[in-house]
Amino acid sequence: MKADKACIDVAAGRAPADLVFKNVNVVNVFSEEIITADVAVAGGVIAGVGSYRGRTELDCTDKFLCPGFIDAHIHIESSLAAPFEFARAATRSGTTTIVDHMAFGPKGCSLWHQVEEYHRLADGKAVIDYGFHGVLQHVNGQILREMGEIADREGITSFKAYL
Repeated sequence: MKADKACIDVAAGRAPADLVFKNVNVVNVFSEEIITADVAVAGGVIAGVGSYRGRTELDCTDKFLCPGFIDAHIHIESSLAAPFEFARAATRSGTTTIVDHMAFGPKGCSLWHQVEEYHRLADGKAVIDYGFHGVLQHVNGQILREMGEIADREGITSFKAYL
């Protein structure tokens, strides 16, 4: 509650922001406009876009600020890069979230096999947010049950079937 009040005070101009990006070109992906403004950050979140003062101010004249991009269907294994290196490269172009299309596991394996393997590769090492897109190479009762389990436990609700 205290953090929310502090953010509201910054947004209303009653308190200085922790950080202000001054004179930055803000990309509005909804209106398809680019406006020059200050962007105020308080408590690690954007408090407002307009005219602000802050404890730290960065002159961003001729710079652009845009929301993080989401790449909703990638194939890290096709890039031949390690997941960590792929993610580092993606951030350079503004990508902050990826949804990786998992590769096939061993023939006849459980769906959990690839979920666990991909978590092993990413957990604690990722420099961006990530999710997974499931892949089916065969279907039976066990696989159908696992799809429900994975949706419930992992939030993976997208599966591509190669049958």
